[in-house]
Amino acid sequence: MRSVSLNRSSLHSSFAWVLIGNVIYALSQWGMVIALARLSTPSALGRFTLGIAISTPVILFANLQLRSVLASDAARAYEFREYVGLRLLTTSLALALISTLAFSLYRDPGVSFVIALVGLAKSIESISDLFYGLFQMNDRLDQIGKSMIIKGFISVLGFSAGLYLGHHILWAIAGLAAGWLGLLLLFDVRRGVQLLSDPPRHGVARRLELARRTFPLGFVTTLMALNLYMPRYFIQGTLGEEQQGAFSAIAYTTVAVILIADALGHAAIPRLARLYVAGTRDQFRSLVVKLGMAGLAFTAGSVFVAAVAGPSILAIVFGRHYVPYSSLLTWLLASGGLSGVAALLTVGLTAARHFRVQVIMFAVVTVVNALACAWFVPRLGLTGAALALLIAESVHVAIAAILIVRVGSCAAPKTVAPQAVAS
Repeated sequence: MRSVSLNRSSLHSSFAWVLIGNVIYALSQWGMVIALARLSTPSALGRFTLGIAISTPVILFANLQLRSVLASDAARAYEFREYVGLRLLTTSLALALISTLAFSLYRDPGVSFVIALVGLAKSIESISDLFYGLFQMNDRLDQIGKSMIIKGFISVLGFSAGLYLGHHILWAIAGLAAGWLGLLLLFDVRRGVQLLSDPPRHGVARRLELARRTFPLGFVTTLMALNLYMPRYFIQGTLGEEQQGAFSAIAYTTVAVILIADALGHAAIPRLARLYVAGTRDQFRSLVVKLGMAGLAFTAGSVFVAAVAGPSILAIVFGRHYVPYSSLLTWLLASGGLSGVAALLTVGLTAARHFRVQVIMFAVVTVVNALACAWFVPRLGLTGAALALLIAESVHVAIAAILIVRVGSCAAPKTVAPQAVAS
């Protein structure tokens, strides 16, 4: 059994860079929502969030969680070029599907174009996401942090400029997409190619093998998105576009909680993968437990802040007319915190290359969420939607914890060596 040392300063530095990037990016997302809430109508905000809710599950399925698979590829079973080739193919198919859904499901062209344009922006973002996996694999999370910091400023600038100059949500999204494309080409690609040195091995068979192995994660990410946006589907059908806009605005306050968990997970996953491959189960389990406990501590703190200062926070950020939703803020922060804890535990499953079991886990969570939404939203309105999320994420944490205990006690799955697939 090999020993893998935990360089705490390195892990802390990686977390710090990703956290700073996530915070800046979260603030930029928040800024876009605030701009829409204050400068536009709840209907426009509802259309924007509907576009995200429609396009995100499709894009996430197409992503196949290749970023996490690449970052945890401690055995270097596949080359980065193979990951890129697969990502470009699946993203192109996803964008075509989003556009088809947008223009076939909605008669209003304004809604259809918003959904399609959001899909284009998310497609560009998915390419940058894969380069983040390359940075993670090479322990260069500082590059991720820098990219996300730039992305945050570009997002607000492009989105706000489009909204101000074009006076329409379509121009705002176009400005956002243009900014993300510039970041991809001028920063992510340029920094990423500097980390590549191996000559490429061509072959369709290797890409097909990679797609086969990561295909379950496509279902996982789609179910994750459906779980996140499930209440909004019920709100749209039961309470209307305006209530969906209000719910979405409040829900964006949970982004900070989720992104902190995201920063912790992305900083830890390469190290977790190395620990698992080396067979150091005690260190693997210890790091996963520490991640989960950190998530629980932050959840408790955020809920306390919301309970004490929720009305003031909403008044300052969104305006006085959002103050009545202060209890909704508390419920959403609680569910968002549990979502972060579950995500940190799931990072351990991904690092250990246990992909298929995640499909079952997220399927159960999504079904629980849908049933809870169907029961609570018509009866309790927006509070019922938040309560449904809280129930679903509690189930998620419980299942993920059980799976981590099992995974931490079993042998590492066999990895495919680069020569195992004919090129």
